[in-house]
Amino acid sequence: MTAARKLPTFFVIGAPKCATTSLHLYLDQHPEIEMSSPKEPQVFSSAEYELLLGDYEGMFRGDAAIRGESSTLYSQHPRWPGVPQRIRAEVPEARFIYVVREPIERAIAHWRQHVADGKEARPLAEALGDWEREDSLYLCPSRYATQLRRYLECFDRDRILVLESDELREDPRGALGEAFRFLGVDPAFSSPRFEERLNEGASKGTPSPLGRSLQGWPIEIARRVPLPPRMRRRARLLVSRPIAADPLAPELRRRIAAGLRAEAEWMRAFTGRAFSGWPA
Repeated sequence: MTAARKLPTFFVIGAPKCATTSLHLYLDQHPEIEMSSPKEPQVFSSAEYELLLGDYEGMFRGDAAIRGESSTLYSQHPRWPGVPQRIRAEVPEARFIYVVREPIERAIAHWRQHVADGKEARPLAEALGDWEREDSLYLCPSRYATQLRRYLECFDRDRILVLESDELREDPRGALGEAFRFLGVDPAFSSPRFEERLNEGASKGTPSPLGRSLQGWPIEIARRVPLPPRMRRRARLLVSRPIAADPLAPELRRRIAAGLRAEAEWMRAFTGRAFSGWPA
């Protein structure tokens, strides 16, 4: 008899800049769950995913029956098309957790992340200027209804859980209890690590000249060194500078909001959530 493949049983599919890094950490604390290492394998974003499945299985080394990974490319159609179909072919009983936030603020946070990473030099208005395009770098991942419709073509509604990043930040134990119930594990489990916040936008900055000269693997190691908060803040100021404020012009924000209104209404109907503050 051929041994069962050790693939994920569920996927955190996004969205980018919606606390998926923190969620990945929280889920991994549960004794009945194993999360992939690294966090974002992105295997099913590739048309040649079948060639990657051997290494993919090696990302799960424990005996947990509930296994997950968190690749935000999985909810960026049409930039990364075909993901639900590929997952369906390999994991037909998969479950999905989709974390969302106010869509325009999410796009701005996405831009800030790229600026901090040195991937984006355009001002905000220019970067979001292609917002009408389906494959817009920053607005494509904010079209939540468009993304979920692709999954509903391949999976039943009860296979999808939508969470809000605000509730994950403000009431992590409540949001995680909902996620644990959805995954079929003990919903009462708790951990002190649920208070940790990872990859938050408030700490983002562009590299200083010193920071640019030190970029590379030593910096990644240094980030893991436990330091008192005051010392860590001082060290951060040496290697980076805060990203200058670049507010979105009211007229452009209004136009983007109008373009996303139907997406927001679909999400309200789909989830029964109010999504207050979203385009209406």
